[in-house]
Amino acid sequence: MSAGGLFSLAIKSDNTLAGWGANGAGQTTVPTGTFTSVSAGSSHGAAIRTDATLALWGSNANGQTTAQTGTYLAVAAGGSHTIAIKADGTLKGW
Repeated sequence: MSAGGLFSLAIKSDNTLAGWGANGAGQTTVPTGTFTSVSAGSSHGAAIRTDATLALWGSNANGQTTAQTGTYLAVAAGGSHTIAIKADGTLKGW
């Protein structure tokens, strides 16, 4: 579970996502699929799918939901940015 700016995100018992609260940038319109982790930023969300790829949605005003390739171990959504640890251990921010 993660609380962002006026909205929250959580992983349900079936590993799908739930979002509630403000949705002005689409931040609670969560992607489909199954997930292992989720993070809420100011007005965007980031999650790791069960296949270790990233899902990013909501505001992209500063590039924070720009599509990323590869597989990931961890992700964190910030105010206007996103950071993640790739499967090879490197840190990436955008």
